[in-house]
Amino acid sequence: MTDRIRVSVGSPPWRPDPETSLDKVIQRGTIPLVGIVSQHDVKYVFWCAIGHASEANLWLYAHVTEDSAERLSSAKTQEELVSILREVTSGRAEIVALALNDDKERGIVLTAPLDPALGFGEDLSPAAAAISARVQEVTHAAEVTAGQSERVLASTA
Repeated sequence: MTDRIRVSVGSPPWRPDPETSLDKVIQRGTIPLVGIVSQHDVKYVFWCAIGHASEANLWLYAHVTEDSAERLSSAKTQEELVSILREVTSGRAEIVALALNDDKERGIVLTAPLDPALGFGEDLSPAAAAISARVQEVTHAAEVTAGQSERVLASTA
């Protein structure tokens, strides 16, 4: 297995890092929703798992083989795409990303690693739990930093 896909804060979910190329958009709404990207000659599938029409959405990324990428790209119907997506990502989901697409179009704001056994399915609670835990970590770090800043300011006053 290759390294996990690199996902950078501020990047759009369909191009999750400046060194990522968007190879194929398989499904599109107002933005790409399912597609294939390459990073250092390794292919990954990305898909919007929750909130495709919302300002906040969850994206999943999984390593795929060249053959799996071709199968996904050749899906003729939504049902076929979902079936192939489930099959080729089973045991391969690596990263979940929270993206905000508000007026500022901020892109990815937070990422968390996933248990690869998640795959693609209706139960996305592990992905939601991973993001929730990451939000708590970031919130705690921000509170600690704010507390340290207040102490520094108080000591210089």
